[in-house]
Amino acid sequence: GGGGREHTGMMQLPPVGRVPAVAVLLLCSAVATSALAAGAAEARARPEEQGALARLEGRELADHMRQCLRRLALHDPSRPDGERDAYLYGRPTGLAARDTSFVTYSVPHRLMFLHNLKAGTSSMGYLLKKANAVKRMWGVGHREPESLPELTSPPALPGWANHSRTRCVHLGSTSGLCMNASAMQSAFDLRLSVARDPVQKFESGVRQAWSARTKLKELYPTADAMLDAQLAAYAARRSRDTGEAFSSIDPLGDGLTHGKSEAEAHAILDCALTRCIGWAENVLWINEHLATTLWRFASVTADGVPLSEVLNYVGRTERLDKAWEDVGAALLSTTAAAQAARSAAGLPLNANEEAKLKSLVSRGHALVANSRTPHAKKDAPASPRPDVLSTTGVRKMCASELFRHEWACAGYALPPECRNARGDE
Repeated sequence: GGGGREHTGMMQLPPVGRVPAVAVLLLCSAVATSALAAGAAEARARPEEQGALARLEGRELADHMRQCLRRLALHDPSRPDGERDAYLYGRPTGLAARDTSFVTYSVPHRLMFLHNLKAGTSSMGYLLKKANAVKRMWGVGHREPESLPELTSPPALPGWANHSRTRCVHLGSTSGLCMNASAMQSAFDLRLSVARDPVQKFESGVRQAWSARTKLKELYPTADAMLDAQLAAYAARRSRDTGEAFSSIDPLGDGLTHGKSEAEAHAILDCALTRCIGWAENVLWINEHLATTLWRFASVTADGVPLSEVLNYVGRTERLDKAWEDVGAALLSTTAAAQAARSAAGLPLNANEEAKLKSLVSRGHALVANSRTPHAKKDAPASPRPDVLSTTGVRKMCASELFRHEWACAGYALPPECRNARGDE
């Protein structure tokens, strides 16, 4: 669900080069160095420029986000906050690279989907499942072995060791760490994900976190409270990693503060690290549904390549009909080959697969609410809603190290609450 504020199919996508990890790293440095000035201008883009970015989607948005993350990954002390951005997004040692992101894939349909939670994952999963491309969204493949050529066993991950011979399948999910970048590029022609307006994504994540773990709603009963706790956990994390004084980290300016003491912040982080609330250890996030789009895209493959270097299509939750069309066209283009592959493997066939898929595409997408996401009750107060950030909360998001690049990198206009504070007209 969204917050309360308010055909480029696979066969048409230009080929994406299969770049070895070392070459990617060298290319990143060369390209990003020449683009530093552009990155600074982008962050302060005027409304008309932000409007142009907002029109990017598909291959163009994937390219834009790749370039943006390359700039943020540079350890460049001459750029304001360059070192702090690199702490989060540096490759392959940045904080985001220490976490893992999940992918769903179909070998017969040559398709891979990167989960960006609270950004159309349920809706896109509905299409993939109904089209018989995957058996379930949190699963791998459809009636096929849970493996791929060149599948790489990642380092032992907490909670994964006993789930699979390869340690690459956990509760039906596959980690981006399970394959080298070249294996992904060889196996999948369409490698996609979906982005969403950062404020709406966070607010939706808050609702999901409350629903999944009611204790979180007791601890943080408003979206603002959840944001403050998350910003404090980030400050504690970086203080531990870098030795910087806690009080000097992530100054928000304009009198804004997360309001947590150092002891409180470390306690919040320890909870995230030890699963005191939640179902998985996390290097930073109070709940995985709060993680940003850039965090997902900056997580790495088995050979340390950010997933942003692998993706070649990024849709938008706000225009999911377009992504639905493009993915449907890609699936249709591979239906015959997928059926042939299943037949050769002795697997059951679905004689109506192509007709069913054409019907799904022609009907267009319908947003699919996650079953764990609570719906607004009729007797709920119209305002203020606890699951919606206040004006101050939105300003904190824009000013924070953890969230501030989400708008420019994903091509969204800054919220009105933030434009004056950031120097925009």
